[in-house]
Amino acid sequence: MRTLLFALMFSTLVFAGVTEYESLRIYVGGGGSALIQGSCVGARQGLPPSLSACQSVYSDVKKAAEQLGYASACNDPNLLMLFSKLYQESSCNPAGIQGLFQIPDCEKKGGCAYEENIELGLKKSISNCLAVKRALPNQDTETITEATLFAYNRGEGTLARAVSLYKQEVGGGADWTQSMVRACQTEYDRGSYEGCGGFDRNACCGLPGYHDGERHSGNGLGSRYGEKIISIYWRACLEQGGRLT
Repeated sequence: MRTLLFALMFSTLVFAGVTEYESLRIYVGGGGSALIQGSCVGARQGLPPSLSACQSVYSDVKKAAEQLGYASACNDPNLLMLFSKLYQESSCNPAGIQGLFQIPDCEKKGGCAYEENIELGLKKSISNCLAVKRALPNQDTETITEATLFAYNRGEGTLARAVSLYKQEVGGGADWTQSMVRACQTEYDRGSYEGCGGFDRNACCGLPGYHDGERHSGNGLGSRYGEKIISIYWRACLEQGGRLT
């Protein structure tokens, strides 16, 4: 079991007369952090107000997701996690050179067609989900979600390294967050991230560090990539009448 230090950080959202935690973090032994998460059950299909920016791409992404079998592969029946990720990645705006799903390969070749970007992004997401299921069977929802989003942000090679580190330390106080950080830093040192957009090895991997010489919290990067997405997901779930289990 993880050792809890009872240092809770949270912000609240108030809507529909209900107060819910937007982001509740619980810090664990060894300096790592993990999100308290739940699966969304009973949410209506469609997009909530907080994801209204995605409405213009909703039908296209939904159709492609159905054709590729995304929902079952990623246990995301109402697609709220998918659109939460898209909102964080691109604000659901397909105009940038990396496109809607922020695919680096699209930038390398000068851009991708809209439909191609959706297909590449969904296939990448499905591959991430299946890789995590194979690598971490019977894990809790928290770890599965973190690992899948981590793979999307830092690649399946970094995921495999994190899983290897985690499994080596199971029984000896293994912490998944620390494994993600260590794997990310190793790949950073190997040059896998092509400079990580000006972030140093700490910030790139989710720790306090620097970006182009300025201090940066590491929030939203590497091991902490999933935090904002899960916060968006929680809110979307509740707005759609769902509940977190």
